[in-house]
Amino acid sequence: MFSSFIFRVLWSLATTTSVAVNPTTYGLRALLGDVYS
Repeated sequence: MFSSFIFRVLWSLATTTSVAVNPTTYGLRALLGDVYS
C-alpha cells in the first residue's frame, strides 16, 4: 500500500517533469536546427 503511494507520487513527478522539459528540448532543437541549417 505504502510503496504504491510512493510509486504514484514519483510517477506524477516524472510526468510533470517531462511535460515541463518537453517544450524546452523542442525549443532547443529548433534553435539548433536554425543554427546548423
